[in-house]
Amino acid sequence: MHPKAARWAALAVFLLLAAFVYLYLHVSPALPLLSSSSTTLSWSYSDKPRAFRGPFAAHRIAIVLPFIAAGPELIPPYLELFCMGAAGSMDTVDFLLIHNGVLTNWARKADCPSNVIWIDLQSTESFARLLIKTMDEIDDADLAFSRDNMILLLAKHLEQFPYALVEFKPALGYIFQEYLESYSHWGYSDLDMLFGDLSRWITPDELTEFDVVTYGFGDQHRLYARGQFTFHRNTPRVNTLWRKCEYLSRMDQRFAKILSEKKKFKFESAEGCYSVALLQHYDIRVKYAVKAWTDTQAKDTVYTHGVYLARSASSFRHVIYKAQSAAQGKVLGELGAGWFESHDYVYADRQRPLQRSTGERESLDLPNMKDVNCMYWVRGTYQSELCLQESAVSSSDTVYWINGQLFKQPYETEHLESKVSTAPFFHFQEWKRYYRVGQLATQHLSSEVSTFILTKEGSIPLYTQIMAQSSHRLASPLGLRPLDWKADIKSDRSQLPRSEYCLASVPKKYPSRAVCDLTVSWWDEARVKILSSAPGWKSVRIENDVTLTMTLQVTAAQAKAIHALADILEAVVENLERWQGQPIVLVIHVAGITENSLSLIRERFGPNSEMSFGLDNALVAVILQQEEDHISRKTLLNMAIDAAPTRWYISGLELERGLTLSPDAITFAHQAAQAYSRFRGNVFWVPQFALKGGLKSDLSLVQLLEAKRKRLVRDPAEFDDSCSDGTNLKSPGIIWWVETQMLLDPSKRWKDQDYISKQAASLQELEDGILELTSDEHANTLYRFDESPILLTDNFGSLEVMHTHEVAKEAEVFGGRRCYNALRIAQLAALGYRFGVLAGALAVSTEASRKAFTFGSDGHPPGASRCDGCFFFEGKHDEIVKSLLKEEIGRPVKASIVWAEAMGQRN
Repeated sequence: MHPKAARWAALAVFLLLAAFVYLYLHVSPALPLLSSSSTTLSWSYSDKPRAFRGPFAAHRIAIVLPFIAAGPELIPPYLELFCMGAAGSMDTVDFLLIHNGVLTNWARKADCPSNVIWIDLQSTESFARLLIKTMDEIDDADLAFSRDNMILLLAKHLEQFPYALVEFKPALGYIFQEYLESYSHWGYSDLDMLFGDLSRWITPDELTEFDVVTYGFGDQHRLYARGQFTFHRNTPRVNTLWRKCEYLSRMDQRFAKILSEKKKFKFESAEGCYSVALLQHYDIRVKYAVKAWTDTQAKDTVYTHGVYLARSASSFRHVIYKAQSAAQGKVLGELGAGWFESHDYVYADRQRPLQRSTGERESLDLPNMKDVNCMYWVRGTYQSELCLQESAVSSSDTVYWINGQLFKQPYETEHLESKVSTAPFFHFQEWKRYYRVGQLATQHLSSEVSTFILTKEGSIPLYTQIMAQSSHRLASPLGLRPLDWKADIKSDRSQLPRSEYCLASVPKKYPSRAVCDLTVSWWDEARVKILSSAPGWKSVRIENDVTLTMTLQVTAAQAKAIHALADILEAVVENLERWQGQPIVLVIHVAGITENSLSLIRERFGPNSEMSFGLDNALVAVILQQEEDHISRKTLLNMAIDAAPTRWYISGLELERGLTLSPDAITFAHQAAQAYSRFRGNVFWVPQFALKGGLKSDLSLVQLLEAKRKRLVRDPAEFDDSCSDGTNLKSPGIIWWVETQMLLDPSKRWKDQDYISKQAASLQELEDGILELTSDEHANTLYRFDESPILLTDNFGSLEVMHTHEVAKEAEVFGGRRCYNALRIAQLAALGYRFGVLAGALAVSTEASRKAFTFGSDGHPPGASRCDGCFFFEGKHDEIVKSLLKEEIGRPVKASIVWAEAMGQRN
């Protein structure tokens, strides 16, 4: 070969080899290795590590987040919020969420950003098999247990105490090294974190000059590696700095001692032993920076004004920020959605660090105090090596451990013209104790809401005037255009709501709160069976049609008695028939499900149904439960409303009371929807009555008025359990009777000159009365409200862009049939909705329909009777109920104030 050609060939081979190496290191996914047990590991990856990009092109950080839970009900309700925050660091950080299989079918996973990577180990034993790698330098003969027995012991321990996973944080880079090969750095953190723009805060020196970097809140006299956020250089030497911690390296001896002495495990904080181990290495460099926020200080502005997360309209970038002081809180609502990208702001200059060192580094003496206690969560044996005198350093000092010497150096944070503060993350370690399923606003990257506010009461979407002018969101809760609707949802549920719902709650004493004990979602294929998939929704008119949302709870006794179940289902069919083929969502929950009961429900509402109008426009789902426990009806209401395909929907019809909508209800509902289509935030009350004397539910309005004169029309409470005490609002019914009489005889409107002013005054009185329910003096009335309000609701909220189903959900934690039934209407009143009555439309129960639902009333499970009240709390947890009520009332009030300012309604 010619020498020149040979050189060109050699060059080509070199370039190909270089390209292969680059692709291998930077583009190709880091494939997971099989454990020694040959367990198949699943890395669900549409988003495996990409080529590095952004300000640190040669570096990328993997934050390892191990998670174990016994069931989906233990998935933290703030996981979606974590995902939302993770998106802001897409150009610098991947979050590896490693779990035992519990997150595989998590409904909201699809809404998480591509830098949240899900690694399914499939079982807790597979987790334990990897975790015992910390003992891999110990010979088998020297172990207190065989490795197989150690795996079983550890797996059992983690299933009982999943929080013990945090003990392994220092060793995660070693334990999961097969997933980290393509990363320059790895770190650990927590899920109770709202991340901001990490790449704006991570400085080049932290990636190139230090082996370990940890972000704290300003308690620099404590020399510990913070569990909320610490990252490491990904090298074998750094990844084994934890070896001196025997609770990890000799885990077998720890278990043996506990078992032999029959003692309980004492939690070992990784922030203790590992922090001491770092200071025992004289060949490493550690940086203790002050950059983070927490909710541990009640005087902080995060309590008075919340933490704002604002997303960019043009990229994945976002920022978290808060008021610098309470007096400057008004600035928060005045900032534009993309203020942090404006060239007028310092923040937008990404070459300008937000925090910079000032002055010279000053050496510090190592801690030498005895009997010191500066870290109550860390064992005392470590504290003497970690606790400096508080006067030795301040919250404005960065601390360094460099090759065996301790230093401090002052820093300054860049002043932002907007008079706000920003940070890389917010650790809500206290607030998380209060969050429940459904309490946090739905947050995902596809949402047009660009700013959310995180508060102790939950998260609030920030609606702005600019959004109102540019919004093109669909009005329906389901959020789909009719032509996009696919009727194959039995196998593909991607079009259904992704929200999690809480079927049952349990009380916790400290802090006074409730946690979800049983969750469900539309995506739960094992438990939620779709019987009718509404193929006719392709032709639904979103603005003009009205969806009837209904729920039904079948007790175990009713499910076992087929004749009783048949009567109940017949009452449901009657309501479906009267909606005359318009959109319907029906959610049925069956406790103690049997094959016979499921077959009968399928016969009535499945594809072979013989209903006269058919089920083409009905979405029917049945939730199966083997246990005989009762669940929260309010959960079913939220599920049904969230799946409504139209702007207007009717909700609250309590089938269990034997109620049936009047034949003309659909006509009056359509008329109201059309008449008020140009207005927002309207709610119409549909009254409910109980008929006596063998009257049927198909009475005309004239016949109803005649029956009323004969005193055959009563309040439904009169026919319920003896605990009913008539604590309902009387004004809706009074207004409705007057409006309906005028409807039958329009000439009366002109005979009564004061009619309009009287009705306007009555409606104002109604709104005022509803709003008063939120006051402390009316709390008992709010609690004992003995009616599930039937409402025709506009999903367009009282403010532009606001959607009703997102901001005023039923409080699922209040599960009883007489447990704060009026709370949602009180929230709507607080949010500025206008209330009216739907003249001509009503719901009635008859002697026959009431009888159909009385079967199995003896020996009913808790919650099946109205007398059970807030049955999740058994009347023994008044403080928890009061705390929950305060949160549920406080959140919309706080939200309405924030929105009014942001929408420019201060004027």
